[in-house]
Amino acid sequence: AQTFNDGQQLSEVLGLLGQVHVRVSIDVNVGDWVSANGNASKKQTNLRCMELRSPYDASKGYAVAFCLLK
Repeated sequence: AQTFNDGQQLSEVLGLLGQVHVRVSIDVNVGDWVSANGNASKKQTNLRCMELRSPYDASKGYAVAFCLLK
C-alpha cells in the first residue's frame, strides 16, 4: 500500500495468478472448479483443477490436485 501525506492509504489489487497444489475430495476431476473446502463446485471459483497429481487415497482422505489460482 502507498501512504500519502494526509495518512490515507491507497491499495489496489493488480492481479493474482498462480499455480498451487490443493488437497481435494474424491469428486474432483480435471477441469473442475474447486471450492474452498476441496470439493468440486458447479459454480466458478478462483481454483481450477488442471491435473490430478496423486489419486484419491482413502486412508488419507484426499487426493492432490495441481490447480490454477486466479
